[in-house]
Amino acid sequence: MMNTTKQNERKYLLRFLADKMYTHDFTPIEFTEVIQCLNDPPDFAIKIKGQAISIEITTLNVYNFLSKKQFCMNNVAKKVIKKIDAKLKNRYDIKIGESLDCTALDINENKLTNQIFEIIKNFENTVHLKNKSNLVNGIREIRPNRYLIEFKTDTGNKLCILLSNIKEEHSTGRVAPMSVVYKNEVDVIFNTINKKEKNLPKYKKNYNKNYLLLVTDPYVIQGCVFEFDENLYNHKFKTDFDKIFLMGIDWSNNHKIRELTISS
Repeated sequence: MMNTTKQNERKYLLRFLADKMYTHDFTPIEFTEVIQCLNDPPDFAIKIKGQAISIEITTLNVYNFLSKKQFCMNNVAKKVIKKIDAKLKNRYDIKIGESLDCTALDINENKLTNQIFEIIKNFENTVHLKNKSNLVNGIREIRPNRYLIEFKTDTGNKLCILLSNIKEEHSTGRVAPMSVVYKNEVDVIFNTINKKEKNLPKYKKNYNKNYLLLVTDPYVIQGCVFEFDENLYNHKFKTDFDKIFLMGIDWSNNHKIRELTISS
């Protein structure tokens, strides 16, 4: 079974190769074959007019104070969904919200999972029968069949759940994203390129050219988002890769691809 990282890399590659958004810095690549390299690196290879080109794919990341919190809360969301589908007849879409002062280190994932599950388990009685609940601080309907439930953890952290009853086979949900914005982070890109260049000697001789695809994806690398403008795109990066591309994915899952400038 393909792991999550490989699944994401394949998803990014297909976006990259299928892109039809012509910009002055990126023209879609006309390829004849895609090869997944099982012995990394590189991640993939493509064939273009008889030439073999390697494509290494990696995400940009800054591990900050929000990163651990977001990973922790996403784990909770996954555990809650699994428990709902195993123990309840109804299916729900949930989004867990947190405040900036919520400290991930104070959160016991299993304990919070059980707390949220009990809130959802008793949700129908609490809302429709208007029974009082010691589990929550407040419930209000923000739109038809979409409720905002506020509660506190045993460590005093204030959290909320956006909850909807859905007619699906499985429940869905995630944590509400919170991120630090990084703009034109040349050093992050430079360090990522250098890290990937360390593997180039292992496979460079097997390919006619070697490409690097850098990706920013707020749903995969949590706690940070990247913004770029012409100052970044005009920066000249020193590298042994033949081409470097930057694919930025936004919160709406749209993407933009630009080729970075390489110094001669």
